[in-house]
Amino acid sequence: MTYPLTIRSPTHPDSDFTINVDLQFTILQLKQRLQNEYFDCPKIQNQRLICAGKLRTDDETMEDVFGQS
Repeated sequence: MTYPLTIRSPTHPDSDFTINVDLQFTILQLKQRLQNEYFDCPKIQNQRLICAGKLRTDDETMEDVFGQS
């Protein structure tokens, strides 16, 4: 099952991006998709994903981040 996730960029505040992710996706997999699909193709090493005020690590899954099962 996939869930919609909205990405907000501090450098592009008017360009929210929604992507469907599986709960088993890792942060690294999400970064790879963003590099391929987000309009300015941010490099993985330049991406910082923060959720609930916490910097997320590449090995965390969406389930780890959102606490759903």
